[in-house]
Amino acid sequence: MIHRQVQRFVPSFLLFLVSGFIL
Repeated sequence: MIHRQVQRFVPSFLLFLVSGFIL
């Protein structure tokens, strides 16, 4: 379902935001 996809997508998205914020 969509919820399962979101659970997988969110961590990588947060990691992308964090790395973008640090850089």
